[in-house]
Amino acid sequence: MGNKLKQAAQSLLIAVLIFSLGTMLAGLMGKCHYLLDLASHMRVQATIAVLVSGLGLWLLGRKHIGVIGLVCGLALALSLTPFYWPTAPVLGNTYRLMTANVLTRNPEKRAVLQWIAEADPDFVVLQETDESWTSAMKLGLRDRYPYHRVVPREDNFGIAMFSKHPWLSCDVVTFSSETNIPSIDADFELPDGNVLHLIATHPLPPMRVSTWADRNRSFAGIAKEVNQRGNRRVIVAGDLNCTPWSYWFRLLLDESGLRDSSLGQGLQSTWSPRAMPVPGLMIDHVLVGSEIEVADRFVGPAI
Repeated sequence: MGNKLKQAAQSLLIAVLIFSLGTMLAGLMGKCHYLLDLASHMRVQATIAVLVSGLGLWLLGRKHIGVIGLVCGLALALSLTPFYWPTAPVLGNTYRLMTANVLTRNPEKRAVLQWIAEADPDFVVLQETDESWTSAMKLGLRDRYPYHRVVPREDNFGIAMFSKHPWLSCDVVTFSSETNIPSIDADFELPDGNVLHLIATHPLPPMRVSTWADRNRSFAGIAKEVNQRGNRRVIVAGDLNCTPWSYWFRLLLDESGLRDSSLGQGLQSTWSPRAMPVPGLMIDHVLVGSEIEVADRFVGPAI
C-alpha cells in the first residue's frame, strides 16, 4: 500500500473512530435533548465501527490509537452481553404473543395473515392499522380470534388487538395528556385461571422536540398504569420508537418494574433502512412483569 493511500486509510479510520465514540458519548446525555437521545440508539453500529476501525488502525501501524479503539470497542461489546446471557428454562403454561407494526401503506395484508396463521399466537398486537387493515384483519382472523378491539386511524397510529382468550376488560386509553394517540389496555382470563394484563401501545417517534417529549410522557403514563394495576403479570407490547440503550427506555423499565424480554434472547433488529447496508434498530418491544418468564423470542419474516 502506497504511503498516500495508507495515510488516507488511517485518516478515514481515525475519523470513523472519533465519530463513533462521540456518538456514544452524546447518547449518554440523551436525557437532555432528542438529538442526543437519537445518538444512543446507535450502540450496535458504533460498537462494530469502533472495533473495525481500531483493528484497522492497529494493522496499519497506528498501534496506540488502534489499541484505544479496540479497548473501547470491547467495552461497548461487553455492554451487549446481557442480550446473550443464558436464562433458566421456563416451567409452567406457555402462551404466545405476536406484535407487528404493519406499516399503514403496506399492501401485503395476505402475508401478515399467513404469518399469523403459521406462528399461531394467543394474542396479536398490530400497529398502524387504518380502515383497510382493520377490515382485512377482522375478516381474516374472526374464526380463530373471536375477541378483538380495533382503533383504525389514517395517520399511522391506528392500533388493534386480537385474542383467542376472553377478556375481563378492554379499554382504549391514551398515556399522554398532550395527544390523543390510542393504546389498548386489557385484562385477560387465561385457561390456567390466571389473569394477564396486556397493554398494546405505539408512542410518537422522537424526530423533533415535541414528539420526543410526548413519547417520554407516554412512557411515564405507561409506568404509572402498570404500578397502579400491579406489575407482576403484565405485558407491554408494541413499537416504542426507542432502543434499549436510551435513557428514557431504561427509565420506563425502572419506573414500571418491567424487564426487557430480549435479555438472554439475542440482539434482534426490528427496523432497518432498506437503502443502507447497516444493522437495524431494536425499536419494537415486549416488556414483561416479574411473574412472566420468556421461553423464546424471535423476529419473524419481513411482512
